[in-house]
Amino acid sequence: MGASLDADLPNTSATAQCNGITGLVELSVVNYAIGVLITRGRTPEEAQAELRRRAAVELTSVTEVARQVLASIPVRPLAGDASPGLRYQ
Repeated sequence: MGASLDADLPNTSATAQCNGITGLVELSVVNYAIGVLITRGRTPEEAQAELRRRAAVELTSVTEVARQVLASIPVRPLAGDASPGLRYQ
């Protein structure tokens, strides 16, 4: 898997339009989830397609599926922090 340059990533306005996203918070959540899926071996296009496919199968929004992806990220406490760390809500 090669490194992906920002120029290779999908246009954010195209991402928003394709997924019916209207707010910056929603767009940020979806873009972050796309990044997570990229780290798991998907291309940017595959990551977007996976979010849309899962949303269609689960009869929910792409933003909700993106939140599920973010919730799947393992939480690690900061060095020297005995608290369990925070999870994206």
